[in-house]
Amino acid sequence: MELSNASLLVSQRDFPFSGLDEFFRLITPRLKDGYAVARRGGTLRFIFIIEGNPYCGAVVGPEKKGCTEIRDFFTWYRERGSADIDIFSSDKKTLLCMLVKINYAPSQSFSTDVVNLEDVLKRVKKRGGDGVMAIGEAGRWGFAIFMKGEVVFTSLPGKEDSAESPLERLLLYTYSVPPESPLSVEIYTETKVMPAGDSLPFPAEGIATHYTGAPYEAYLELIEGGITKGAYPVKGTLTIGRETTNQVYLEEAGVSREHAAVKQSKGGYVIEDLKSANGTFFKGIRITAKELNDNDEINIRKYTLRFHGPRREGKGEEARPSSEPEGVRVAPERPSRGIEPAPAPIKGPALVMDDGTAYPLGGVTTIGKDEDCSVNLSGMLVAKKHAVIMKGKDFFKVIKKSGLSPLKINGEKADEHILKDGDVIEIGGRTMTFRAG
Repeated sequence: MELSNASLLVSQRDFPFSGLDEFFRLITPRLKDGYAVARRGGTLRFIFIIEGNPYCGAVVGPEKKGCTEIRDFFTWYRERGSADIDIFSSDKKTLLCMLVKINYAPSQSFSTDVVNLEDVLKRVKKRGGDGVMAIGEAGRWGFAIFMKGEVVFTSLPGKEDSAESPLERLLLYTYSVPPESPLSVEIYTETKVMPAGDSLPFPAEGIATHYTGAPYEAYLELIEGGITKGAYPVKGTLTIGRETTNQVYLEEAGVSREHAAVKQSKGGYVIEDLKSANGTFFKGIRITAKELNDNDEINIRKYTLRFHGPRREGKGEEARPSSEPEGVRVAPERPSRGIEPAPAPIKGPALVMDDGTAYPLGGVTTIGKDEDCSVNLSGMLVAKKHAVIMKGKDFFKVIKKSGLSPLKINGEKADEHILKDGDVIEIGGRTMTFRAG
């Protein structure tokens, strides 16, 4: 179900529940009236935002349809771990009409190939009642509002500049539709919609946290091809492997059936390799066990597992390597991304990542989650092409291109910046240092 008169602001695929607080915190300053819709399977879950505040939830699915409490959206999302989510902006009247369509059954429904809409409008005017008309075209819906039988508002695709009234705009739109593509029309006489009982302004602690409780102390994000596939809380022992009975299921053949496990240990968390055939890696080093620190990234074949949990001061880099010959560095398999990582130090200008990997800078260096980017980053709020570093005559400039995660230079937000030796760039929780060479 889509509105014909709405603008898409943000679209995220397989977005994890763990990122919803930050997601809404970043988008809501740009949104006065609109809605968020999350999809998983055949079910749609909505949050409507009116006059800058959450108004109510809604569900449209094979077994249920109607308005809901706001809490229901986040409870449903948390149970599934992740979903596709889009944010649209619209206007208040259109959103209220959409809620009427979701919450009530129509008193009449027909298509314009069997019923003349102009005759219907005459009968509505004669009865003189109030109501909402929903007009559907190819799965997208526009609306008209009646008061005492008169059309007083329309929200329809396109713009009819020649129309002098809402009624003329509605008729011109219906006349413009070809006969082979008839419109679906529904009339609603029940039109009262109210904010949900748990509606309130956006809470400071984060909207998902407010409605479902504090997030788990520790969880893993599963990242594949730069896309976050899910979030898995660590409760007791979290098992990882190719066997479907594992809590974190990795289907690639190179993953062992019981590959690794994360568990609590001495007030923190540790990941242990379970004698896997192809190994578990941290920063390119094969490990048997490692105490985990917040934002540590573990690699198993093509998968990245990012840990979120307590920060252990002074222990973030500790790892026990496996019995590989001393001095041998085993790097995880990675696809070519245009600029191959070079061992630091290197000659000439370079970008040095927080894990020590260095990328030489050419004329144009792209940064983002797309595999074609020169510097590939993963992260919930990192765009496919998030930023670019351009080489000038005697300078390098970094420019933000897209994405929700801010570009920060030495801790300050910026849209573009002329780089100086030692400048620290931060995107999506990853830091990189510019070296002039």
